Amino acid sequence: MSNLQNVEQLLWVSHFSAPAVDDLKPHYIEDRTELVEIITGGTLFFKNKEYHKGAIFWHVAGEHTIHKTTAKDPYRCMVFRFKMNKNTERDIPRVSIWNNLNEMDMFFSQALRCHHGRQCKNIAFSHYVYSRLYWEVVYSDNLANTELELPVSLQRAIAFIEKGFHRKLSLDTLALHAAVSKPYLFALFKEYLSVSPHKYINDCRLNHARKLLAGSGKSIKEIADECGFRSIASFYRLFTQRHNTSPAAYRNNNNPYRTLPLVALDK
Repeated sequence: MSNLQNVEQLLWVSHFSAPAVDDLKPHYIEDRTELVEIITGGTLFFKNKEYHKGAIFWHVAGEHTIHKTTAKDPYRCMVFRFKMNKNTERDIPRVSIWNNLNEMDMFFSQALRCHHGRQCKNIAFSHYVYSRLYWEVVYSDNLANTELELPVSLQRAIAFIEKGFHRKLSLDTLALHAAVSKPYLFALFKEYLSVSPHKYINDCRLNHARKLLAGSGKSIKEIADECGFRSIASFYRLFTQRHNTSPAAYRNNNNPYRTLPLVALDK
């Protein structure tokens, strides 16, 4: 069974760019090894389906890496290679989707920095990376397996929003990037996500705002600007509407030290 206790060491974290060909030679996953590939760009095909940024491919011993791409848009991926204490049987999906692409990018940056620094052989770091990837796969699977079936045009629109929600985004720009008409794009969001494009954009902005309020010392005006709100007033209005509390109250309630007494330091 694939589990945290079975992880011996994270052997490698790297970024791979496929050459401009349609079919690569696959790599065999050797004994006591698990390999996780996460698409960061381009196009990859698996079992007659097309995958793009955010697709997670988790391989165990005895399997092969995915190898079908397109010379017009070869895939790129992050690669995590783990040495295990023993061979494991699959208990998670072979393919899943990372739900929040902004969080994914931040995790990749952290993993690369730590792995290629002093923490590379730290068992705690190996366990952290494995459990973070495992959690994302299980979390995605529990949320909805149907996310693997999202139309390519909707996947493009989502990726564009999650990468640029801090900018001014119009439906015209979004439809152009997704290569569909505005009415059709609106219909896709309603059918597959049960929200309008505008609400999805604001949800991304509010998600980021909550993280900054709880985990940074930035002013509320700075947070409103960074998240793409036109004014601090519009940010306050929408945040209070959605969460039934103000940004300032949310920050105070989510301060991890708020219940701890202050201690006077000896001079």
